[in-house]
Amino acid sequence: MAIGWIPEGDDAMLVTRIHDVFSSHPPLQGMRSTSNFFDAQLSNHHPGPLEFYLDAPISALTGYSGPGIITAVALLNIGCVVGTVVLAHRMRGLRTTLPVAGALLLAQWQLGPDVLARPLNPSAGTLPILLMIVGAWSVLDRDPQGLWVTLLAGSFAAQTELAFCPLVVAVVALACIVTVARAWRDHRQWRSPAPSHRSSVRRKRWSLPIGVTLLAWLPSIIELLVIHPNNLQLVLRLLTNSSGGRGTSTGVPGGSGYMVGRLSPTELARFGTDIGHTPAGLAMGLGMVVVVVLLVAATAGPRLPHTAASRACWVLMLAIGAESFALSSKPDTVSATFWLLPVLVITPLVYAALALRAIEVTSSLRRQIDASNLPAIVQRSRTPIVGVSATVLAAVLASAVASPPSAEASDRARTVSNAVTTYLHDHSRSGTAVRIDSYGLKSWISLAPAVAVQLARDDRAAHYLGSWPYPEDNTSWYETTAPPDSVVVTLADNGSMKEAHPGAGATQVPLPPGTGVHLWIAIPAADRA
Repeated sequence: MAIGWIPEGDDAMLVTRIHDVFSSHPPLQGMRSTSNFFDAQLSNHHPGPLEFYLDAPISALTGYSGPGIITAVALLNIGCVVGTVVLAHRMRGLRTTLPVAGALLLAQWQLGPDVLARPLNPSAGTLPILLMIVGAWSVLDRDPQGLWVTLLAGSFAAQTELAFCPLVVAVVALACIVTVARAWRDHRQWRSPAPSHRSSVRRKRWSLPIGVTLLAWLPSIIELLVIHPNNLQLVLRLLTNSSGGRGTSTGVPGGSGYMVGRLSPTELARFGTDIGHTPAGLAMGLGMVVVVVLLVAATAGPRLPHTAASRACWVLMLAIGAESFALSSKPDTVSATFWLLPVLVITPLVYAALALRAIEVTSSLRRQIDASNLPAIVQRSRTPIVGVSATVLAAVLASAVASPPSAEASDRARTVSNAVTTYLHDHSRSGTAVRIDSYGLKSWISLAPAVAVQLARDDRAAHYLGSWPYPEDNTSWYETTAPPDSVVVTLADNGSMKEAHPGAGATQVPLPPGTGVHLWIAIPAADRA
């Protein structure tokens, strides 16, 4: 907010989808994926639009402004933080809360404000992965509320990014299998005779998780029925493709090597362009030591298998394996650092689980951390104060040590958007439809979506989006669906001037020299003010 952020590029494309939630054609599909970079026939979307629906109320109340979008995203991340701390407190009180709160602080430091505040779909799905893992841990620790939290957080994460799905499927499957196995065992114990209140308890235990899951996936379920070919068919086509159209990938050695190496304490770092290198040497050795210690913590020591930490270790061993598998499919041909985001939340949780296991094994430390030895005011604080305190601490730490995100792209988008909206306000009738033609990478990827968002805020129908090889639910934003008498906004990078065709009657609108783009606007006579 301090840098005057407005959405541009993929963020702006996502905001246009949020804008559609309260329209006559609410979203049924997730964001477009990058699979079309390799082969247009493999084009598909990320699994679902849940993020759009959860961001929409706050965004609409604030007029889809930049601060409003950031607030909506921040509230979702705060909800994940508080939910994580609440589940941790429900397991063993402060004994589990403190290590998990430390993991949250470390994870947020690694992710940084640029990830935590952006609506970009992989960024928005990262903290829900942490909540999902802690939720599955709580399921193993017999918390009856853990399953629905795991399913909701997992559904959100899976719908934001296709690359997160192997991890989500593995962790959610573990939670469901454990819950079903325990329910079956309880059913056999209660079978003869079975008190009626126990049957009611069983129904209530399952109604919330099932209801939450169905509601989270309802738009995607509708999409399966009304769009052909649907996104599930296209994703399956991508996964079963054997033509090599997806290019080369890191493979199993590369995926597991990256995941294991990032477990090393020497590899703790802020998320950025340099996060993509695969650790080697000392880092790889230390990472392997961490994996061995995690396995020992899960299988050795006193009170097994009924300790909170040992259960956490098992969940995290599964998460490490699933994420290694997911990273094995990461393409080498494009920069895809968003694939690596789950690693930045798994690593802190590994450290938290090992710290908790050390506390369990060491009797003296266990007595020191016991809540009965703490002041009475801390004993009475319970979950709400602990959750809020952890949230505030995390936010303070993330802000105190953060370098501010780059404002260059946002500043450029604001300059161009203001020039367009100001010119149209002065020279055209209100409510006119606008087609945005863009030439050059900067204009096409970054500026056209940014201008479309600001035009939509002015109640002008904006048409900026290129067509897609398969049916979509957002055709109202297509350039090809613009009315013939639309206002035409032409954007061109400095290096793409020869390709631009502003058309007869277009007026070039001056922009500051450092913008690096040129702007023309053509207003039909019938639409002039």
